[in-house]
Amino acid sequence: MKIVHTSDWHLNSTLGRHQRNEDICRSLKQIATYLEEHQVDVMIVSGDLFRERSRPEQMQAGIEIITQCFQSFIERGGTIIAISGNHDSDIFFEMLNDALKLAPGQKGFQGTDATGRIYLAPRPRVVKLMGRDGEIVQFVLMPYPAPRHYLRGEKVNFQSPEDRNSSVKQAYRQTLLQLQQRFLDPTLPSVLVSHVYVHASQIASGHILDQTNEVVLELGDLPTSWSYIALGHIHQPQSIRKNASHIRYAGSVECMDYGEMGEQKSAVLLEINAHALLGEPHLLPLQSTPFLRIEITDPDTQIPILAAQYPEAQQALVHYILHWDSLTQQYEPYCQEIERIFPRCYRRDIKNIHSDVVTEAGLEMHQTHDVVGTTRHYLQTQLEERPEQQEILQLLERLFEEEELI
Repeated sequence: MKIVHTSDWHLNSTLGRHQRNEDICRSLKQIATYLEEHQVDVMIVSGDLFRERSRPEQMQAGIEIITQCFQSFIERGGTIIAISGNHDSDIFFEMLNDALKLAPGQKGFQGTDATGRIYLAPRPRVVKLMGRDGEIVQFVLMPYPAPRHYLRGEKVNFQSPEDRNSSVKQAYRQTLLQLQQRFLDPTLPSVLVSHVYVHASQIASGHILDQTNEVVLELGDLPTSWSYIALGHIHQPQSIRKNASHIRYAGSVECMDYGEMGEQKSAVLLEINAHALLGEPHLLPLQSTPFLRIEITDPDTQIPILAAQYPEAQQALVHYILHWDSLTQQYEPYCQEIERIFPRCYRRDIKNIHSDVVTEAGLEMHQTHDVVGTTRHYLQTQLEERPEQQEILQLLERLFEEEELI
């Protein structure tokens, strides 16, 4: 069975005022080409298909992109397996999953599930699929470790974020063990799919992952019996243990912000026979949108040559820093010309050379990509050594839980 592992699509994302769907769609079309080129049986998406709190019309646009890119793959019998990440809407996943049951795909054999369809997993479950040559692979699907996924129906009053994380981590491990014992055939190869932070992984520069408020797994929490472990959540593609290339973060399919600039995005191609993984996983490179950070200290000299200096100006996502002289210059005409050359500016910092004061600045979106983590980090920093810190942080956690953000 040939499998492609992808993750963290983040459809409907924005950077500044710019929609990213066109960039993401380009990456997904590259993946669709690989699916046909390598005659892939199954594509895994290990969480975060969508941006959190997408509006209905945005969800519709995201579904149209998925249909546009992968309809031919489904029609020829390919299967897509996707789990819920921390940015996905469980309600939308449940609703869409129920709708997909109306299109059951091609009937499975020998107790396997149907192929030629999409499986969405907002809750832990097992899917068993047969490849075109008769190989059977078991997929254990473990969504993001949030209380709503693993403590469902239990009334729990957590005393602290650490208490919540400990309870969810224990429930995650118990759920995984129960799925293995109840549903897996030990004679068949198995793939674990999860959207979770594993302690040994590396995080891209510029990103904040608040580990005190995140369920963190150790490598020892993942049994060694898996043929492959397909991870999502960390955007930097990587194998997280030396000499264990079968435990991988696929990474995001696009550079989502400046912090990911320079990363070679990719999908992972692997093949599993009746017993185990065949050889090493192979990385399929994806072309990403260029990011630029441009500092302009002499606008009258530099701006006229920017277009020639940056041939990728029309496509690039740009953060520029403009230094201007408030005594002799007006900065607005400079900004208008810069943003004509670079129509996808997502941030600008305008600095007065006499005071070094930033007179105008945009908010860089990689700081808000993880809304929950960024909010926690901000309040912890601002309230440091304040007696009301813990009380306010507990109120924040209750708000996150009520809004189903954790």
